[in-house]
Order: sequence, then C-alpha cells, then structure tokens
Amino acid sequence: MSVGRRRSTLAALAELSVPVDLDDLAAAIVKRELDRAAHDEATIDQIATELHHIHLPKMDRLGVIDYEPDTKRVVSCP
Repeated sequence: MSVGRRRSTLAALAELSVPVDLDDLAAAIVKRELDRAAHDEATIDQIATELHHIHLPKMDRLGVIDYEPDTKRVVSCP
C-alpha cells in the first residue's frame, strides 16, 4: 500500500493547485482511493497523519516533492 499511497499522492498533487495544505491533500486522496466524500474526517485525519510521518518526508528526501512539515504545505517538484 505504501507505493500505492505515494502514487495517489502524486496524482492528487497533479490535480490540485500548489502549494497544497496537508489536509486538502489527504481529502483528495480519500476521494481518489476510497471513492468517499471528502467529509469523512476520521479517514482524512488518518491519511494526513500517515502522509506527514511516513510518505511525504520520504518523497521529500527523494526530491519528488517539496514538503514543509512545520507549515504542512506540499509542492510537487517538476
């Protein structure tokens, strides 16, 4: 699921205006992966936490995105 989540993250970033707030990104992923309305707060919070602690830092280190953990803003790299 880790690779799938990172693919979903990149696909969501391609559709959103950047920079993207972490919660907005998580809501877009919920909608994309689970086909649920973006108001499912518990799932959005769970995915936002996972993104913040696991996926976004890893993707930032690889140079795929630029993630600012203090502001929880994500920018897709070209």
